Amino acid sequence: MDDTKGNATLLTFRLASDKYALRVSAVQEVLEYSEPTHIPGTSDVLAGVINVRGRVIPVIDLRHRLGLPAGEPSVESGIIVAEVQSGEGEIAGLIVDAVEGVIEVDEAEIDAAPRLGSRIAAELIDGIVKSGESFTILLRAERLITGEAAQTLRNAEDSPARAGASTP
Repeated sequence: MDDTKGNATLLTFRLASDKYALRVSAVQEVLEYSEPTHIPGTSDVLAGVINVRGRVIPVIDLRHRLGLPAGEPSVESGIIVAEVQSGEGEIAGLIVDAVEGVIEVDEAEIDAAPRLGSRIAAELIDGIVKSGESFTILLRAERLITGEAAQTLRNAEDSPARAGASTP
């Protein structure tokens, strides 16, 4: 995808039976799964919010965002806290089925995503990493939240619950 020299450090994780990754530069931390607190009136993409050291973090159902079948959290599930809007500093938790680990690959090994046959909108895919006979789909963290989902995220961050206020 890019002929520049260098390595890419990726955090790999599973959703359904597929392997995905985000660039580590977009990831702030990885948390054990905890059930988010639902905020009424938000889109289905927003699973709710969690408290991370006193900060309210919106949590996105990544399966739903990527058009995958719903799944139930397990002991392997996790929440990846990542910057989801490049340059704007907006972060969100991303629910994943299992966090696998960190890998380093040569940038030249990241192939462009195919235009056909992808279940995910092409704008969400940064590339494909082939390892043996398996593939890892590299997602663009900064494009995971757009349009209505971005507005929902901003509304969640501005909600009375975030400010600690109560409704009359």
